Amino acid sequence: MRYFKVYKDFNNFISIDDTEIEKALRAFKAQTGAIFEGGATARIEAILPDNVRMMGWNEGYKPLPEEMGEISRDGRCMSAQRLIGQIKEHLALRPNEPFKELQSGVQKHTQGLTSLGDLLNP
Repeated sequence: MRYFKVYKDFNNFISIDDTEIEKALRAFKAQTGAIFEGGATARIEAILPDNVRMMGWNEGYKPLPEEMGEISRDGRCMSAQRLIGQIKEHLALRPNEPFKELQSGVQKHTQGLTSLGDLLNP
């Protein structure tokens, strides 16, 4: 599960998971409020991945510089950041359609083992 912080102002936030991130980004883009499972806000200042929670640390913990490197290599943290980017791009290109997350960032060009010669000479 990926977690995010929806900042109501610069100090207070509502914690949400990846099931509510599209709603949060739509409200942020429209500059309106939103109601989430963990609370409501009339305005959204920022939406950021909740890396501390995804790493399993206590709320309010300030990661040390060495731990920031650990966060940048963690799969869930990278996936959360990527999800925000994918939804922003989707909202810019197709704002009236619901977002559907891609399951993998890997694009397959073949259906199995193929020799290099077959790939170069169609």
